Amino acid sequence: MTADGCSIKKRHQMTAPEFTVLLADDDAEQLEYLSAMIKRLRPQWKIVGQVSTASEVARALIQLVPSLAILDVRFVDATSIEIVKGLRESFPVIFVTGDPLFAADAYGVDAIDFVLKPIRSERMEHALRKAEALVPLPDDDSQARSRTVTSLRMIRGRDLVWTPLQDVRFFEAQRKYTRVVLKDQEGLLKMGISTVIQYLEPRQFWRIHRGLVLNVSHMASARRDEMGRLNVKLLDRQEKLTVSRPYEHLFKDGFS
Repeated sequence: MTADGCSIKKRHQMTAPEFTVLLADDDAEQLEYLSAMIKRLRPQWKIVGQVSTASEVARALIQLVPSLAILDVRFVDATSIEIVKGLRESFPVIFVTGDPLFAADAYGVDAIDFVLKPIRSERMEHALRKAEALVPLPDDDSQARSRTVTSLRMIRGRDLVWTPLQDVRFFEAQRKYTRVVLKDQEGLLKMGISTVIQYLEPRQFWRIHRGLVLNVSHMASARRDEMGRLNVKLLDRQEKLTVSRPYEHLFKDGFS
């Protein structure tokens, strides 16, 4: 417990990779109820923070960089939606509230899900499964067991085009579809990016954001900008791809 009442465990206390969760609600009983529910539904996850004000939400997100944040929307000092929108980094978030009118604003920050109170276990279970499909799970070897492929068929205009997988620069999530970007052209796959990644070789294709998968063989460099964000530059395309903080560990020195 910090001096200002923010219950946060320091990151350096973790000795092994874990899926970490931040919880936030200004109602102590609701926070306890939510904590008990998460412990029951996902006992293997670690709750690293429980906070009760919007300012504590901002501080905890930046300091702890949780794998997932489950946040009540309305606080006395601000809404958690406003806090998340104001941060330079994106975080995987499930919003919970008793007011359905906040739903549109929540999806404006690309929330994983929006759960209405009173929270039912089956509804939260659905939201947690969506999070598991979008957020990297530590020590998850499912990618290593995946069935890899060497080519794909993508939609380009009215055509169905075959292309070697090695020519793909990156994949980008676009709602229920996935954008496929090559050197000088692009197309669409009629499947979500979480499905696409199951067919990719994890040593060659890195998920650098929950909506971006990079082919590292086409990466030229990675550098932080003046805001502290890690950006990837490609060998033969102009755009820079921003790496989300939970994935920055992929860019440590060494061989890939």
